[in-house]
Amino acid sequence: MADDRISVAIARIERAVEGIERWTATPRPEAPAGVDPMAHAALEQRHAALRSEAEVALGAIDALLAAAAAPAGEDDHG
Repeated sequence: MADDRISVAIARIERAVEGIERWTATPRPEAPAGVDPMAHAALEQRHAALRSEAEVALGAIDALLAAAAAPAGEDDHG
């Protein structure tokens, strides 16, 4: 039963990762007409920060998924 819950959690994480990857890969357009360029630049900076945070989170998630897939008793120390 615990294995089923872990499998469901891993599937949810993988779907979330795919969504984050799609979102961070989406190019952001230039400021539309009538939008304050400074406000747009601030949003672009926030987007860059969120992308960086997402990349760190994806790295941690990848490590967790790799650890979950490793045979019992196996570790990084050889």
